[in-house]
Amino acid sequence: METAVSNTKNRHFTTEIATFDDITVSKSQIENGEVYMITFEENVFFQEKKKKYLTESIKIALVKLLKKHNVRLNSLVLVAGIGNDGMTADKLGVETLKGIRVSEHLYKKGLKPNGEGRLATIAGRVVGITGIHSFDVIKGVVSRIKPSIVIAVDTLATKHLNRLARTIQLTDGGITPGSGVNNSCRPLNSETLGVPVIAIGVPLVTYASSIAEALTSSYARRSLKESELIVTLKEIDPIVENLSQIIAEGINLAVHRNTII
Repeated sequence: METAVSNTKNRHFTTEIATFDDITVSKSQIENGEVYMITFEENVFFQEKKKKYLTESIKIALVKLLKKHNVRLNSLVLVAGIGNDGMTADKLGVETLKGIRVSEHLYKKGLKPNGEGRLATIAGRVVGITGIHSFDVIKGVVSRIKPSIVIAVDTLATKHLNRLARTIQLTDGGITPGSGVNNSCRPLNSETLGVPVIAIGVPLVTYASSIAEALTSSYARRSLKESELIVTLKEIDPIVENLSQIIAEGINLAVHRNTII
């Protein structure tokens, strides 16, 4: 769980690159890469047409980042799902892996499906469950299979309530698992893994102190800040289910480029 990239102070400029109905895709330049921000209304999950637009928006941003790093159809792409599948708000990354159309095993057998890219996945669960930091798991796999790029999917934390479950962020600046809950692990980026890292995240949690700051007294803000209580949305189960499917299909469309939405 990482702090939302959109909060960075290193953003240089933002440009809008696409709009689909109530969905907007914008691009920002930051110190260590680019950030694509996809914003949408909360009712997007109840309309199939808008869900397709959202999937297409993810594909557009992801294809631009893949091309930037010279990832081709025959390049191996490793998707890392980060998080705790025992906690709904933090299992976005692991749930996303269920919808990824893996194909690397077919390439290994010499089948090379026509028009299909090379996709493999790994789950980087939290150290409290496995005893192994997600960085060490992913680094070990990267060293073994040598992908051209890693796509890491994780839940984000945000201080901005209007961004909860209403934004999807993609960046090639990497990601630091746990930073959103003051439990930072080693960052996943091109320097630590030796290959480019694209992070995909959705803000699904916030601090109770952030809510208090907007709604209540300074005394309440201090009390809640000291407790470091983290909260999420009451509809988090269907939200994670829908978002994981949308993100997975966006990745599939970007990597398996023969697929038409």
